[in-house]
Amino acid sequence: MNRKKFLILFALLIGFSGITKIVEAGTLSDSGMDLTNLYTSSVAWGDIDNDGDFDLAIMGWDGTNRHFQIYKNGANNRLTLSQSLTGVSNGCLSFADYDRDGDLDLAITGKVTEYGTTKIYQNDGNGTFSDSGIEMIDVYSSGLAWGDYDNDGDLDLVVIGARMGAPGTVAKIYKNKGDGTFEDSGITDLTAVASGSVAWGDYDNDGDLDLVLSGEVDLANFICKIYENDYGSSPSSPFSTSADLTLTGVRNSSLAWGDYNNDGWLDIAICGESTTEYVSEIYQNDGDGTFTKTVDTDTLTGVYNSSLAWGDYDNDGDLDLVVVGLTSGETPSSKIYKNSSGTFSEDTQSLDDVDQGSVAWCDYDGDKDIDLALTGFSGSAVTKIYKNNESANSLPTPPDSSLFQTTYNSATKELTITWTSGSDNETTPATGLYYNFRIGSESGKDDLVAARYGSPLLGNFISKSTTTVHTRTFSLYAKGYYWNVQAIDTGLGRSWSQEGTGSGWSDEGHYEDGTPPPAPETPTDEGEYTYNTTIRFSWTQNNPDPETAIYNYRLQVRSQEDGEVIFDGNVGDVKSYSVSGCEYNLTYEARVKAQSGGGYSGWSGGSNGIMVVRLLDIVNNLIHPRKADKTATIKYFIISPAKVTLKIYNLMGELVLSLVDNDNRGQGMHQEPWSGENEKGSTIASGIYLVHIEVEGESATEKICVVK
Repeated sequence: MNRKKFLILFALLIGFSGITKIVEAGTLSDSGMDLTNLYTSSVAWGDIDNDGDFDLAIMGWDGTNRHFQIYKNGANNRLTLSQSLTGVSNGCLSFADYDRDGDLDLAITGKVTEYGTTKIYQNDGNGTFSDSGIEMIDVYSSGLAWGDYDNDGDLDLVVIGARMGAPGTVAKIYKNKGDGTFEDSGITDLTAVASGSVAWGDYDNDGDLDLVLSGEVDLANFICKIYENDYGSSPSSPFSTSADLTLTGVRNSSLAWGDYNNDGWLDIAICGESTTEYVSEIYQNDGDGTFTKTVDTDTLTGVYNSSLAWGDYDNDGDLDLVVVGLTSGETPSSKIYKNSSGTFSEDTQSLDDVDQGSVAWCDYDGDKDIDLALTGFSGSAVTKIYKNNESANSLPTPPDSSLFQTTYNSATKELTITWTSGSDNETTPATGLYYNFRIGSESGKDDLVAARYGSPLLGNFISKSTTTVHTRTFSLYAKGYYWNVQAIDTGLGRSWSQEGTGSGWSDEGHYEDGTPPPAPETPTDEGEYTYNTTIRFSWTQNNPDPETAIYNYRLQVRSQEDGEVIFDGNVGDVKSYSVSGCEYNLTYEARVKAQSGGGYSGWSGGSNGIMVVRLLDIVNNLIHPRKADKTATIKYFIISPAKVTLKIYNLMGELVLSLVDNDNRGQGMHQEPWSGENEKGSTIASGIYLVHIEVEGESATEKICVVK
């Protein structure tokens, strides 16, 4: 073959190869997996058993029965049914590690029989779920979304939907208390809707999660509003909206945040039924608190009874969009719109056309391209997993952990972490990357900020920025912080479970807070007086280190009369301690300070003081009835008003004299004289006698000697 012919053949081969690439790029094909066919449905991906691949949760109606099923990803990436829970339809489900125990839990809302439900299912650690018992408002035609709106490190939950009785629609935010329970936040800023959708996202890049919701207020009014979060300034009423944050109102709708133009600002896609037509629209975030509609129904087919999801299915570095629903011609539709530098065009794919369904992207088979789960109605119920045959996505490079910075404000108990941008050598610009991070009180743990996420992944702790330096601030309090950052590109990276640089995770950073703990509260004495020469002091720690425990307290005890310190030492992680060796007729006070990784706190205030007193004290234990010192003075101290019995016995236990016989005595010192006489007034024989006192459970006995 001569050189000219070789070059022509080489050029043809190159051209053919390029054409083949275009044809194959982003091609989706039915995986053939056998799943329960459902509509009026919801679908979500999540690695429920921490084995490094994504599992699937689906719920919905098969035409006869409602279902809620968990499928585990197993051999050859086949999904097999592992658990069936109480069936639900007409709602939503979402994964999140709400209890920060290292596994994904699951929230669900929707219709059961004719009524609504909202439940949180707790993961037992092996991917099996059980009802947590957490009570929330029951709704149907509903939606929910996890998000840490108050930046305290745990995930809160927003719920919208319809309910039986008044009010007919609701929009509630449940605050995660951090102890495995939730409470109604009491926030009333949100417009109550049903037949809608809701999602968290930090659209203004100020470090807290904002909220978008859509749906039906009543039969004549539909909304789609973005609510700005200003929790730091107004915790009880943090969300506000304006005309600049009001989009086309839709019901039977779906929406999702996503930075489609990779400029570092979250944009938003919506679809559903407006008051005049069915719409599908994309709004560009202008970066100044406003949004501009850039793509609408002229480009995207308008649908309702709908669902949409962002995802870079062709691995070219920008977000594409899948939209399913019922068109204006009342026919089901499933379309993927390819994003080319911010311009969208329909990309023909062999998807089942559905409405009343749900879609979610995820790389379930680990080949570094995102696949698609789809449910819905197309003459009958449909559930399909479409496998993507795109060439592998090159994972982004994580941030450089040597440039991490961590600061802690002991006054506000706020932790701020700072990192620089990661990079993607092939397609996604730095401003197009998303960031996930974990923070733990120990190395490798994420018990302060959980890293686990499902798909769709936006709305938990995912962060974006237009700058090369990124910061997040959390209301956390611990002595040690271990953290790292995961860079995620538009292709959604890979499973969170492989926490190494190979899956977009940076190396781990560590910060030790040197701020001393707060001082304990002032110790309490057990009353004003005590008969015991061993005194117990108790205290509380109203401002403890909640994550890294105080491991020691130092207690100091001294007498108020002469200032002598009788105890000064470490007592360990206890809240009460007994000190012995106290002397009678002295008053003792205590103070305490706490020790943790940041050193000692200051001393607490001093306790009020407790005086050690004798229950029974005899002046002149030797009496001579026939001499000048013929009388003994028997003293007794009553701590609080009580009945007193004071008697004298001989050594045989026979009663000699009752000085006090179950009589009332007030608090303070009392005394009784005795000159050696018995009940008859006669002087008793010489010998040893016993003086015995009883005061409401307390008793004492002293000897006294009579010598004639």
